[in-house]
Amino acid sequence: MHRTQIYLEEDMYDELTARARREGTTLAGLIRDLLRRALGGLAAAEPDPFDAVIGLGAGDGAAVAENHADYLYGSSPTADGASSEGGPEAERRER
Repeated sequence: MHRTQIYLEEDMYDELTARARREGTTLAGLIRDLLRRALGGLAAAEPDPFDAVIGLGAGDGAAVAENHADYLYGSSPTADGASSEGGPEAERRER
């Protein structure tokens, strides 16, 4: 697979992102599918492994926002910024 960049007009981008969301795919995946159809149905590509993570973070994000240190470091930070169980910050300070 090759990485490329394209410029999209605002209305086109809005329509594509909304359609990708409705279809449960990524913007890149949707564009690849549309191009494949426009080019005469080239052989179907392997499923994009990133599609499996779509929707995993569904929700309002409150728990992650409030407890981000627990998710990132495994414990809440103390007043001095170190994690209460050590963690990466404490290890960096000890060096």
